[in-house]
Amino acid sequence: MRRIVVIPFLATVALAQQVTSVDRLPNGMDRFSSGQSFDSLRCTVDFAKPKLNFGFRFQSNYTVRASLDAYVGAAHQWQIVFRVTPVGGQPVYFVEFIDLPAPPQPSFVAVATGAFFTGEGHYDVKWSMRDDLGRVCQQDWALDAHPSERERPPMVIMPRGTVGDFFWHPELPKATIARTRYVTILMNAALPTSDRTKSSGGQWATLVTILSSILEALPEANVRLVIFNLDQRRELFRKDHCMTTDLVGIVHIADTTSQWIVNSNSPQNPFGGWNLIKDLENKEFHGVPSPDTVIFLGLPAESAEKMPLGMPRSGFGQSPRLFYLPYRVGAPPTNENLPRLTEGAPLPGERGGCDPGSPCGEQSQSPGPGGGGGRARMGSPATDPSLEVPDPIKESVQRMNGRTLVISSVDALSRAISEIKSATARRAR
Repeated sequence: MRRIVVIPFLATVALAQQVTSVDRLPNGMDRFSSGQSFDSLRCTVDFAKPKLNFGFRFQSNYTVRASLDAYVGAAHQWQIVFRVTPVGGQPVYFVEFIDLPAPPQPSFVAVATGAFFTGEGHYDVKWSMRDDLGRVCQQDWALDAHPSERERPPMVIMPRGTVGDFFWHPELPKATIARTRYVTILMNAALPTSDRTKSSGGQWATLVTILSSILEALPEANVRLVIFNLDQRRELFRKDHCMTTDLVGIVHIADTTSQWIVNSNSPQNPFGGWNLIKDLENKEFHGVPSPDTVIFLGLPAESAEKMPLGMPRSGFGQSPRLFYLPYRVGAPPTNENLPRLTEGAPLPGERGGCDPGSPCGEQSQSPGPGGGGGRARMGSPATDPSLEVPDPIKESVQRMNGRTLVISSVDALSRAISEIKSATARRAR
């Protein structure tokens, strides 16, 4: 019997791969084509086709599976190093270190995921993974990143032939941009799990990716970012003058999962969520300076309680400058979607397994964190509106004559950003 253990990346799943330089690679891991001999590390790597994600970058995912039989009784480490070379261009190197839990007995298989980002074009990838016993697994593959018929080429923000990690951002003009507009983004960090053994990194990374796209689209705006958790009824983070360079710290806010977990033993105020929304709205709508645009962002919220008395009414501004952007696409295939402990799972290369580039490996993949893919379950609120639980943020925004713009695809996000920019520009004049 084979069992699968999924390596817990927490909130930074598929964001951990970072661009590095050759001189900072682990010893020996820069010799992809030198013919140097290594002991073989038995593993299988499945590669997904590049897909345009919510950051308007092409995202390439991979999933690696390897036996833990050699590590029984002790913790070990994997070092993943790979390079991505645009055809006719210079290679870009990535590195990641994964700490492996000590398997209690043989027949465990570890599964880990990763991703990187490119612009349109053709790329060659040389991928390798070495363990601390000196064994190496290597794979090569080619990528062809191009927009689909529904994805307009101008939507791709990364230039053709560009390679980067999650923290790549377009260069701003050298001239100083006058920040003449004020925008507040209220980001709901409540995620669909209260179990610390289940990672919600995919959903969180998607929200951060959407947030990044909004910040990149509003370089002339002075942005205040407020992160709150509607389930916990509390504000978690607040920053004025927020920029894309601040996302490094924002990503890691969710690394300590305990701060995102609701204590079921604590007394619950049935109107606590509504009261938090009211406090946030009043604080921002009547703040100085008054924002030109207020944007709620997050996964669809739920409340069994009807709207209480005293919620703010319409009258905030002359134009539709209050928006709610709920992300409604099914969760990407990250750790929480993979089996936690499955008996009978074949090892890579055994009957029933997926070989690199095989159809079964490719079909199981869709854009990961920040991607536009994923599958909703039959009969879920994402596919059957009649099963939808009332969303207090949506109802509050409607009461204020704001707009709800559902983010269900990359194209939907592009249209939403265009509408927000237009409304903000009108208000600023």
